[in-house]
Amino acid sequence: MNPLDRRRRKSQKAIMDAFIQLLSKKSLQEITLNEIAEGADVSRGTIYSNFLDKYDLLDKCIEANIENLFSTCLKNEENSLVLSKDVFVRSFDYLAQHANLYKILFKQSGENHFKEQLFAHSIKTLRREKTLPDVFLQFYSSAVIGVIIWWVLNDQPCSVEEVSESLWTLLADINNR
Repeated sequence: MNPLDRRRRKSQKAIMDAFIQLLSKKSLQEITLNEIAEGADVSRGTIYSNFLDKYDLLDKCIEANIENLFSTCLKNEENSLVLSKDVFVRSFDYLAQHANLYKILFKQSGENHFKEQLFAHSIKTLRREKTLPDVFLQFYSSAVIGVIIWWVLNDQPCSVEEVSESLWTLLADINNR
């Protein structure tokens, strides 16, 4: 691995971590690049060499965390998507462990912005892995993402097992295709 790539990834992670930390305390509009640079222990130039501005940084944080969610929860040992109740349990367990982060990203990006990116990633993933008509993909993604947003923003009003079982039952017909 190229040391420059490693250093760049390390800087990006530090910047994203500092940014998320600030987002937990302030609104996006109140955060300055100087605060991000100070929190990440990097220069403003390092931020600009990795991100266009704080809005691009927010987008990259959302993308990275959606990718983490999907790669951690949706893949089996053969690295293919298998829709199962276990996938829902893993996904909601992961969301429970990272609830504060996802709540911050939902609220700070505007629920619709995060939802749109999550939805697009979901459709792309399902389309690549399953042969379903578009109406099924739209419905499935909308249902699951709607429940994720409700569950995270309402401080997990039911257990991981309950929400997973409920979703699996509601989507049983599509799951069996």
